[in-house]
Amino acid sequence: MKRLAALALAFAGASCGSTSYYDWGDYEGSVYRVTAHPDGFDLGAEIDALEQQIELSQAKERPIPPGLHAHLGYLYSVAGNAARAREHFEREKSLYPESAHFVDYLMAQLAPKA
Repeated sequence: MKRLAALALAFAGASCGSTSYYDWGDYEGSVYRVTAHPDGFDLGAEIDALEQQIELSQAKERPIPPGLHAHLGYLYSVAGNAARAREHFEREKSLYPESAHFVDYLMAQLAPKA
């Protein structure tokens, strides 16, 4: 019984200092800036930062956080780049199929394919 308790404490202690499964970067900050100040953010800087976050996560072999591709797709749609927006929306759906209904709604808001 003491061994079991010691093992449980070891696992609990090991998990306390562990990092998140996802590498969130500044994704949450970007969502805040875009939603809280829709006219007061640098669109190009937000897109660049999220693209870099994806590259960093891939380099670390960590999964892309849920919603990041959808948010980036939204930013590309605001920038007028429907093709890139569609790419990120599709990537969000492939990574997180539970987002399909919402992402399909976002894609329906894009201009028709040329």
